[in-house]
Amino acid sequence: MDERIRKDYTNITLRKEELIVNLKQLEAFVRVADNSSFSNAAKKMALKQSTVSCHISSLEKELKVRLFIRNTKDVKLSKDGEILSYILRMPKQH
Repeated sequence: MDERIRKDYTNITLRKEELIVNLKQLEAFVRVADNSSFSNAAKKMALKQSTVSCHISSLEKELKVRLFIRNTKDVKLSKDGEILSYILRMPKQH
């Protein structure tokens, strides 16, 4: 079971099922989670809202989970989104 992590400029490859996650997707995820808003996250990232939406959609497809619960007025983390948010914010262990 090879779970080595190879890092390059914009991708992290987790060698188990060839999962490729773009760092911009993760940044978009964190910004949307922190702001509870795609448009506010886009402003802070200096991107169009549609680009942030594409990053999140691609990340959800790659991970095969729904990360946000969306409606016309609200964006909240799903249970899977809460787990990913927790993992991304965990302190590094040496």
